[in-house]
Amino acid sequence: MLLPENGPPTHPGEFVLYSFMLPSDITLTALASSMGIPREEARMLIDGEIACTPRLAEKLATALETEAEFWLSAQSIYDAWLKREGLYESYYLAAN
Repeated sequence: MLLPENGPPTHPGEFVLYSFMLPSDITLTALASSMGIPREEARMLIDGEIACTPRLAEKLATALETEAEFWLSAQSIYDAWLKREGLYESYYLAAN
């Protein structure tokens, strides 16, 4: 599901966008509100600019009626790919 045959795995934020927000017409503002986070933080997550931390995973799980472990696993897969490709440090340095 999150591991395409070619290219990077899906960032958790991208998964939220295409699997939850777009099909259900959930706005970024509504998602941020239901997660109890600032809209800018939600945007950064959806745009893949920040990682899905344990705190955000819990908030996503509550807002989307999923499990935090799913989001943490997705982030772990994404991080492992970044490390394997030698992009991990530059990705997170660029985000900060």
